[in-house]
Amino acid sequence: MPSTSRPVVYLTLLGGYQARLGVGSAVTLPTKKAQALLAYLALHQGQPQSRDKLAALLWGGFDDPHARQSLRQAMAAIRQALPDLAEESLVFDGDAIEVARGAVEVDARVFEELATDPTTAALEKAPALYRGDLLEGFGVREEGFDEWLAAERLRLRELAIDVLGRLVAHQIEARRTEQALHHAVRLLAMDPLQEATHRTVMSLYARLGRRGAAVRQYQACAEMLRREFKSRPDPETERLYQEIVKGQDARARPRILVVEDEATTRTLLEGLLTPAGYEVTVVADGADALLQLSRTPFDLVIADIRMPLLDGLKLIEIMKSKRLDTPVIFVTAKKESEAQALRLGAADYVVKPIQKDALLQRVRKALRTP
Repeated sequence: MPSTSRPVVYLTLLGGYQARLGVGSAVTLPTKKAQALLAYLALHQGQPQSRDKLAALLWGGFDDPHARQSLRQAMAAIRQALPDLAEESLVFDGDAIEVARGAVEVDARVFEELATDPTTAALEKAPALYRGDLLEGFGVREEGFDEWLAAERLRLRELAIDVLGRLVAHQIEARRTEQALHHAVRLLAMDPLQEATHRTVMSLYARLGRRGAAVRQYQACAEMLRREFKSRPDPETERLYQEIVKGQDARARPRILVVEDEATTRTLLEGLLTPAGYEVTVVADGADALLQLSRTPFDLVIADIRMPLLDGLKLIEIMKSKRLDTPVIFVTAKKESEAQALRLGAADYVVKPIQKDALLQRVRKALRTP
């Protein structure tokens, strides 16, 4: 399979169509179908395409000889406009035509590579490339090409929605609220029927002190649900709205996950933390804690160091392997466990029986709040 070490042509296909040479000058092709042919071959570079397939794709409404002639004319226009591509990387092999892999840099393919790369750096770069749908506003009125384009547009759009969702979750976890809001608003514009995304935007506005914007977002959500589904917001959305209206935005309050197998201690911790202004979620073991952490960003975890199933020691080990940097306070019945807790990376510890003042002091310290 032929390949080239440097791109000869750069194609921007997300949000429209633009072709330019490596030196930056624009490439002009005489017809929409010549542009469509170049885009299709570039998106399939390294993959030979039969002439019959290409002719049917773009000239399916004509008889075979006419379609073949139109394909030859479009290829001639591409060779004339891009002599370097034709000389180095446009391969004719019997009945097949191929653009050599690496000859054309296509923003859609770069986006896809970044979107499927598991690293955080790639996740943060990918959304900037998605400037709009594939070949937005572009069409050639040929059933074969338009069907292919519609399917490819949908696939890349769904990938962009997934990327934005993951990026918003990452930025919330990292407490980068402004950036999370920017990307959440963009996600909502792409997928406006998701009530959970409306809630995320409401939360982020409230966290930034923009309660008016949060209320307007709720109203937009309620109107969307009424118009599209003839339904009302979920109870969770209503609760968040009421908290925002009352100026008691739960998302603006630090969120604490309590992990404790002993019911009495769970109740005690919740009873001490909630009146102190914290939003508290309680679970009975480390496995449930991991599930909660995968779904929701927390500001602090308070976990019993010893539990029958997945205990606090194993929990913090798994959190570190998953690069979850949420601070952890261990609850222990033995003061001598202090050294072990801190060695494992805990922010602090509290000793049973739990005293209110000692607990709240350590929580404020871990959260770095006065």
